[in-house]
Amino acid sequence: MAGIGLNRENVARVALLNGLPTMLNHYEKALTDTVCTGGDIDLVSLDVRGIENTEGARARVQSGLSFLADARREVQASGADVVLNVWPCFGYLDAALWRVAGLGRPVVSILHDVTPLRAQFGYWPKAIGPLRLGSEGRHRWLVHTSAAGEVATTLGLGRPLELPHPVLPSQVQRSEPSMDVLVFGQYKPARDLELLAEIGPELRASGLVPRIVGRGWPQIDGWEIEDRFVAEDEVQPLLADAHAVLVPYTVYYQSGVALRALESGTPVVGLPTTFLTYYFGEDWTGLVDDPSPQGWIRAIERARVVPTENVVRLAEEAKRNVAVLWNDELSSLKTLR
Repeated sequence: MAGIGLNRENVARVALLNGLPTMLNHYEKALTDTVCTGGDIDLVSLDVRGIENTEGARARVQSGLSFLADARREVQASGADVVLNVWPCFGYLDAALWRVAGLGRPVVSILHDVTPLRAQFGYWPKAIGPLRLGSEGRHRWLVHTSAAGEVATTLGLGRPLELPHPVLPSQVQRSEPSMDVLVFGQYKPARDLELLAEIGPELRASGLVPRIVGRGWPQIDGWEIEDRFVAEDEVQPLLADAHAVLVPYTVYYQSGVALRALESGTPVVGLPTTFLTYYFGEDWTGLVDDPSPQGWIRAIERARVVPTENVVRLAEEAKRNVAVLWNDELSSLKTLR
């Protein structure tokens, strides 16, 4: 176990669990930095076996149970007041399993995908009612947006905690960006392919380079597509090199890509959701005030000339605001032990 922070009686001691240490490596770093910024939390990152690289339901159950067993042992040894579980290894079933584990302290599971766009193990809505997977007892769900919170409540998961996605501003100086207008990440059905096909040729005609990097994308008129996995050490340089990063979703609750772009000092363009307005502000020039293709193109033209230092300033401000909220919430949970 690696301890980070202060060790005083009036400080809440929080045990951090991450069942996806590779996939959520950056998220864990951002969360750790956020939680430790205020000085009111003593964060302990527990060394437990993850669930990555498991194929099939049987392997997932076995690795998940090993994770729970390791976590129970390490949490008890840590003396933590609160357990912060970065990823629900069993999906919606986590609420019941953590109650059965009987840790004797609050467990907060972060629900990144309240309704996954792809089928995922344990995210079975029909199981919620019979298994009474709400926020009973000491287990609580945590989501990063009010929209996700409303969906979780409607599903029967109880009213979750709502805290903003952590932010970790980059220390890397952004150089002169390329002319790329970038869409980054794996293809999902919620991506607006019709919109991209409309704006791609026009962006290219204006001298920009519409580019998509991620797995599973179909061919789209006007766009250069790199169908590949992007390693973690490539992400920040890729985003920092773009003139602007687009979030072309028809529906979404949060966007890790948008935050990674913010952290890299790169302007983001997207519809004015509560998620984007929280981090960029309601007057952010990259917000699409007209959802037509021309409205997106105008937002791209406005955003791509925003100075890097302005975006970096937004990231630093977001980090401070988010840290205050996380520290206040985790400190209050200590009293539930």
